[in-house]
Amino acid sequence: MKKIHFYDRLNLQEFQKRRFALTKIKALFDDVLFPEGVGPDDFYDFRDTDVGFAKKRIPIRPQVSDRQLFQVAGIFEVKGILCTSTAKDSSRPTGWDLRAFWSLGNKDRLMLENARKVIFGDDPETICVNPELEEGQPVFSNDYCTLATSSCELINALVIPFHDDTGFAGFQKAYEYPIWKEIVALVQAEIKTSEQLERFLTLRKELGKYRASRYTHSDRLIRETFTPVE
Repeated sequence: MKKIHFYDRLNLQEFQKRRFALTKIKALFDDVLFPEGVGPDDFYDFRDTDVGFAKKRIPIRPQVSDRQLFQVAGIFEVKGILCTSTAKDSSRPTGWDLRAFWSLGNKDRLMLENARKVIFGDDPETICVNPELEEGQPVFSNDYCTLATSSCELINALVIPFHDDTGFAGFQKAYEYPIWKEIVALVQAEIKTSEQLERFLTLRKELGKYRASRYTHSDRLIRETFTPVE
């Protein structure tokens, strides 16, 4: 399995010079079981921060068969959604929380749990719930469930590689996918300026070209209440 390393303001030479720090981090994982050929280095990046090295989990792609991959890809082709989400958020400088969103809904919870394992493994950041039921109540197969994530980390590490490998058979998803990927990149870089906001709204409109999109917040409302951070 290919190792995944993220260097944030650290080039390879600097990273190697500081490799002594890995020994301390590894000591924390003596009792943790990793997939064959994978160790703590694959799960964490090391960033030069004010408080020293900070660790952050980097998802590892599950090892599954091609048959499982394309089964889930076929289900997503029919039931999946590549979209955006917008929400007012006074805690953010711009006043808005703008995100790229990936979701797969179905009444068959078992099918969704299988899709979760194929794409995300057992990552707890993905959601597989029935919003109509109270928390803690059992979910039956005839209730509608949703597997979803808006985490750019998960999308870039697991969702995009999954779709890049399997592709899309239908025109609509094939058209939407590159637009949605650009939205992911824009959101990850953070939308702070008016120019970035306009690009987000333009891409959102293009993404909904071949479907009846209903937006909770109109472009006009977002423009009027968005506070640029130059």
